[in-house]
Amino acid sequence: MNKIAVLGSGLLGGSIALAAQSRMQGVAVVLWGRREDSIREAKELGITYATTDLGDAVSEADMIILATPVGAMLQILDSVSKIKSLKDIIITDVGSVKLTPRDTLEAVAQAAGACYIGSHPMAGSEQAGIHAARANLFMGAACVITND
Repeated sequence: MNKIAVLGSGLLGGSIALAAQSRMQGVAVVLWGRREDSIREAKELGITYATTDLGDAVSEADMIILATPVGAMLQILDSVSKIKSLKDIIITDVGSVKLTPRDTLEAVAQAAGACYIGSHPMAGSEQAGIHAARANLFMGAACVITND
């Protein structure tokens, strides 16, 4: 694996980016967010590569992690599929609701030749947003894999 794109710059996305960046030496980890202020905060937290440019974020990515609100995931994945071929890409998400997103995201991913693996990490915080992200958020936490 050469590059992971984490799409969504909130608590979970920021924490995934921090954890992957610290533990996966030699793998480029990029965090994408819509708002410039959250990207600025991500960089202040130590996330080396953060951007508002979706094309830049997913360029050459081997894995895409959807860490946006569940209602935005399909639109984001659709946008990504117009920018980049998803063939042989691993796609997962951290959404808390699974049935409809899983079926829809899986259908889009499979049609594009990608491998979709639905997941739900059992981690979080009473705080929200990139400023609450931390590399150890997932330490000791279970993660439910939701595919059939």
